[in-house]
Amino acid sequence: MQADSPAYYQLFTDLAVGTLDHANDPVRCAEHVADQIRELLGVRAVAVAACHGHHAPHGILAVRPGRHAELVLRPEVDRLIHLSHACPQTMIASPKDPNPAGELLRTLGLGESVVVPLRVGEDMVGALVLLGLMDTTGIEIIVRSLDRLSSLLALILRQADQYRDLELAVAQRTEDLRAARDRLEEQHAFLSALLAGLPNPVSVQDVHGRILRCNAAYGALAGKTEQELIGGPEVLFGAGFGVESHPGDGSGQTELEYRPGDGTVRRMLATRAPLQTKEGEPAGYVCVLTDVSDLARARQEAEASNRAKSEFLANMSHEIRTPLNGILGMLQLLSRTHLDEDQKNSVFTAIRSSRRLTQLLNDILDLSRIEAGKLQLEKSEFHFADLRDSVRDLFAISAKAKGLELSFEIDDAIPSHVVGDEGRLRQILFNLVGNAVKFTSRGSIRISARREDGASGMMVVFSVADTGVGIPRERQSDIFQPFTQVDGSSVRSHGGVGLGLAIVRRLVDMLGGRIAMQSAPGRGTTIEVAVPLEAGGRVCPVREEAPVPPVHGRRILVAEDDRVNQLALTRMLAKLGHVPTVADNGRAALDILQRESFDCVLMDIQMPVMDGLEATRRIRARVHPDIPADIPVVALTGHAMAGDRERFLAEGMTAYLSKPVDMDALARVIAEVSPGETADPEKTA
Repeated sequence: MQADSPAYYQLFTDLAVGTLDHANDPVRCAEHVADQIRELLGVRAVAVAACHGHHAPHGILAVRPGRHAELVLRPEVDRLIHLSHACPQTMIASPKDPNPAGELLRTLGLGESVVVPLRVGEDMVGALVLLGLMDTTGIEIIVRSLDRLSSLLALILRQADQYRDLELAVAQRTEDLRAARDRLEEQHAFLSALLAGLPNPVSVQDVHGRILRCNAAYGALAGKTEQELIGGPEVLFGAGFGVESHPGDGSGQTELEYRPGDGTVRRMLATRAPLQTKEGEPAGYVCVLTDVSDLARARQEAEASNRAKSEFLANMSHEIRTPLNGILGMLQLLSRTHLDEDQKNSVFTAIRSSRRLTQLLNDILDLSRIEAGKLQLEKSEFHFADLRDSVRDLFAISAKAKGLELSFEIDDAIPSHVVGDEGRLRQILFNLVGNAVKFTSRGSIRISARREDGASGMMVVFSVADTGVGIPRERQSDIFQPFTQVDGSSVRSHGGVGLGLAIVRRLVDMLGGRIAMQSAPGRGTTIEVAVPLEAGGRVCPVREEAPVPPVHGRRILVAEDDRVNQLALTRMLAKLGHVPTVADNGRAALDILQRESFDCVLMDIQMPVMDGLEATRRIRARVHPDIPADIPVVALTGHAMAGDRERFLAEGMTAYLSKPVDMDALARVIAEVSPGETADPEKTA
């Protein structure tokens, strides 16, 4: 058939129409085109290729005749198709051509061949390949006809690619949605099982407080089913509930009361946790209710127990200190009289025993304050050497009396001035050194302080090593417990109640330090305490108490109801050169103050008729105009619990002394609160 004959054009027209019939299936479309062109033209092989990228191998959609598939799949054919991409139009190649295309045809053993690019705009989507034309007559007409067919075939391939991509995307999206649905179903099942299994009432609310989900326990508490509660307000309580308004954004914890029909009252703790969207906006809350009735009752009982314990300790301290004040006062007066050597030894032994009893009281109160969390730490700058001096001053005599060598060495790396709680450090050292002296009969007691630097700062390690009796390994952990001693038998040779090391352990914990022990029976004991300290300034003022000029001849009113204490205080004041007057209670003190003038009032706190605090309030408030509102009032009391001193000073008292009273301390306080020229006792009287 001639290439320019009408029949030829009609056949190409039929080819185009047939191609449209397969527009939805690019493979069948390619096979139809290959079949028709193979029949129309004398050609060795026809192939339709799809382009997968500039350098990627082409995909062969159809080959006719099929027996030449191996030929078409050779890499030389693929390179020939790639060469056609650079041609703006159909590429006609001959083995006679001195170019790469001709060389490829010679390698393949093929004659003239035609490669028609399939383009959509600038995009290459494939190629129509005619290998080994047997008759090249009318090749130009053939090419023009193929160019017209190529546009249609390219559009079909492009549409098929887009449809396939869309189909793959839809399939992938469908799979993703199915996986997401499965995960949501698993999460929903998990949350439902979790809610159902929780014994606590739980509800989920939106930002307006409407219930979205709740469990059976919540419904049982409300007396409704979950279906009845969903969509309703979070305040489902009705007459059975009372609730406080939620603070702030509604999150946090709130206590509410639940009153069942049996007349009881249950305390419920509502814990709310906010829910947020992925943008961080509030989406609602999860509310968990916990019945804390038993906890509240236990807390109330514990608070009542603590109050009872505090009241007992306060009363015990007061009731012991009051007679002890009389004992120690009389002993101090007796020590200032003319005594022979045996009498002096007896008196000073009694004074030491009284002060030991006072220290025992202080230890018990300290332990109580530590356990109650009421012991306050006070950080300040101090001379580190003051610790050494205070230990030497207190224990040098007792150590020497037992023939013990007492030493205290300080590491040169420790700053001369440090910042910490000097009082608590001194208390720790006094307890440790006191125990060492008590339990060592011969040898030495060596105390040292060395510096250790770490990531958290400077630590000072105090070591107290003695050559005493030692402690068995099985008892070493016990001795840090209150009221515990190594020798608890009735024939033990050392006194004490076992509070010292218990207080040391708790003080070290409060200071953020550590404590360690090494000991063996008969070989002595070494206790190391490490506490954090800060380096102080280069200059630390000397904190010596300024000397107070002694005063005499002051008229002092003693408001005290205990007869023994009245006698002890009046004699102590007279011994100090003052003129005392006694009042049995606060009202009597006010009556006397209205009639007479005094320089100072020593006011007991706990007295019949009117206590010392009420009497002081009336003095400061000028309830009685004849009494000077600014007269010094010194609290002289057996109340020595934490906060007592501050409370009495806040009520208007000028100073504070706890019983038993030391005469030197009493003389100093009187001089501080009523300074001035010393009066003549004879004229004052």
